[in-house]
Amino acid sequence: MALPQFTVTGNLFEITGDTTASVLDETPPTTYRVSFTTNLSPTSDLIAYDGSLYKIDIVYGAIEDDGTLTHATMTAGGVLTPDTDPIVLVASNGLSVVDFQYRFQLEQPVGNRWQALTHFWFDAPAGGATVDLADVVPVAGTDRWRGPRADVVSGYFNDDDDLVLVNVDGSYTTPIGTIVDGASVWVDNGDGTWTVG
Repeated sequence: MALPQFTVTGNLFEITGDTTASVLDETPPTTYRVSFTTNLSPTSDLIAYDGSLYKIDIVYGAIEDDGTLTHATMTAGGVLTPDTDPIVLVASNGLSVVDFQYRFQLEQPVGNRWQALTHFWFDAPAGGATVDLADVVPVAGTDRWRGPRADVVSGYFNDDDDLVLVNVDGSYTTPIGTIVDGASVWVDNGDGTWTVG
């Protein structure tokens, strides 16, 4: 049986709050992409559904000249190929996951890697829903938990020298870029407390 699914629609120029307006000019370069990742690791976390185990892959989207998002595939070589399919993601109903969320992230190529320009988290709805990204962008001052719950037990530096924190449940935080000497990293534990590193 297939996993439950929902559809994502959106136009970058209609997103308000944590907006891309300061990042993009009137016409977005076609080399930009968007990615949708869950608060589960696409390489190591398994979810149970209808008696089977699944991993949830990253889903990519391309940006048309008018700002509309379309589905795209990413090759192993990093080539983004847009198509006319809708952007379809795994929905929350029936999954063995609590607080199942997605991170929308706008990215641009820098050298041989992709650099995040802006991102936000939103709750995965039930199957069959259609989510317009303009309706789920957090507004300034939103007091709401977003992203994986954090109860940091360890951490490491990845190949890009970014800090990755490991939570007690085995999930990982988004890599944290170069940290200036003397700076502190504050991690929201999701329960009203913070971990300082």
